[in-house]
Amino acid sequence: TPPLSLIPLSLSYIYMQKGIGNMCKAICGVASGACGGSINLHWAKGSDISDINAKSGAQNTLVGGLGLVSAALFARSISSASQVVLWSLYSSLTALHIYANVQCMKSVAFEYLSTARINMIAPTFLSSWNNSDDSGSASTDSSHSLTSENEEKKNDKQIIPLDTPEIISKKEPLFFINLGNRNRHIIKPPFPVHFGVSFNKLATLSGKATSTLQELLQMSEKKRMNANHDSNRSYAISVGQQYRYGGRLVNRCILVAIKEGTDPVTKAKAYFHSILLGEKLVKQGVQHSYNSWGRKKQSAEELNDMIRLAEEEAQAELDSAWGSFVCSASAAGWDISKTDLKTEGYEFIMIT
Repeated sequence: TPPLSLIPLSLSYIYMQKGIGNMCKAICGVASGACGGSINLHWAKGSDISDINAKSGAQNTLVGGLGLVSAALFARSISSASQVVLWSLYSSLTALHIYANVQCMKSVAFEYLSTARINMIAPTFLSSWNNSDDSGSASTDSSHSLTSENEEKKNDKQIIPLDTPEIISKKEPLFFINLGNRNRHIIKPPFPVHFGVSFNKLATLSGKATSTLQELLQMSEKKRMNANHDSNRSYAISVGQQYRYGGRLVNRCILVAIKEGTDPVTKAKAYFHSILLGEKLVKQGVQHSYNSWGRKKQSAEELNDMIRLAEEEAQAELDSAWGSFVCSASAAGWDISKTDLKTEGYEFIMIT
């Protein structure tokens, strides 16, 4: 916040300005504390977090003391300067401070996947993975069936080069606003993903009955327990649609509901599944949004068939694609077991 000397107000407004400044400092403290916790955990890898916090506190005390002395001397030296000079100095120093913080944050390379990071590497992986699949299928004999090709591909976990955490840290957005061309390297999912939704929202927007979704989850849970392995059904995924402007505009999205106690690896697999499903929807020609009052290119039955085919294709290729993605991400330096994705805060419980 600007110092009081920069704002020529009467005494009755100084206290208001001082209070607003303290509120802004409190908000900044909360944000910096939350970011500082993740950064300290990152630097504490292979060390003691208490030692890192102690050193951080000592450094903050030293820097804060030097800052107070320097600020007092600097304020006395410019006490007779004009308002234009004061505001110019304040603006330039604030811009320099923000620029230095941005550059420092870009130098911290977190090795775990967040929502922004998986959105940056998963679509790139799927693009390369699909291209390698197309080239491999073209070189095989035409008499081979699609089933044998899928089985051969499932057993072969391809290592596809991915951006390392150091590269992603230079590209990852640090602001909550759209910076236009500065974010041109960020690849968004083909369809919006609503992750960690409530089971009721999943049933409502997907148009599927709650009992039908429950039966599918119970069957998948029994299959997982009988096979003694994770059959990726610690979550429920479906294509949904939202109506806007009185039902005129229809936006399709992908909904993912997470089971209580789901581990980070399975959450990463669920989000990867949603991106893969979005790719298959685009391949089938399903539009992200359309005007329901205009001329429809497909009937409701044709559209449902296209969505069903996309869901089946995504499910059939999920295990092989996920296995290759895990190997590729590990080779690039990512730790899938520490995945931390943004959710809407809901989890469901299986009652048998």
